[in-house]
Amino acid sequence: MLRYEIADVLKGEGIIKDDSELNRYCRFLSPDSFHMTVRDIDPSDEYNPERKPFVGVVEPQFNQRLTQVSRAFQRMEAQGPISAHIKGVKFKDVSKLVNQQSVVIGAYVEFVQGGREQIIKIGDMIQQQTGADVRPFPGHITLAYLLKHPGGKAFAKIEEILNRYADISISDFLIDTVDFTYFASMDNFVTVLSKDFKSGAVSFVNTDYRQLTGDISGGFNIGHSEVEKSI
Repeated sequence: MLRYEIADVLKGEGIIKDDSELNRYCRFLSPDSFHMTVRDIDPSDEYNPERKPFVGVVEPQFNQRLTQVSRAFQRMEAQGPISAHIKGVKFKDVSKLVNQQSVVIGAYVEFVQGGREQIIKIGDMIQQQTGADVRPFPGHITLAYLLKHPGGKAFAKIEEILNRYADISISDFLIDTVDFTYFASMDNFVTVLSKDFKSGAVSFVNTDYRQLTGDISGGFNIGHSEVEKSI
């Protein structure tokens, strides 16, 4: 629903001709790539000192990160699923548009019974093994990226749409894995390694680095069915 509402605004303002052009301004992730980032791991000073986006992964980099994250996952306890629910959809860091940077449209998450603290602890374990930069944990599911400013009138209308979703509430869902992922493109990620919170098992999912880019994170694959139906 949200995708089509934003497309209608851009078409109404003459910014795009049809829905096929939406990705020029606002790129929605495929629902199976909805994710909540726990810790950004790369780009790194060693393999991408200029921190350019979507630089291809090289084999030594991939093997190093795979070893580091695998070690972190092995040390995590089988703590059981984390319960959470959606509370509102909004822009994140909208001021970035002034500098022509993309802005996240995210569904914000509230956690149940210490879940947020569990996630922060997981992020700290990943950071200790990888030496990744420490970052705040905003607790949002990335749904889409607004790639560039569509102009004042269109942007105001998009804000009005998001305001209608600001208080949307989606019932509790369970997070039962944490995943080590690379982005193969801006709107699709590939899971490399997965840690199951129920059994404690660590599974290698994809170890072919050649299809991947150097934007890499440790995050949660979100069970997307309820999110997709409601937004």
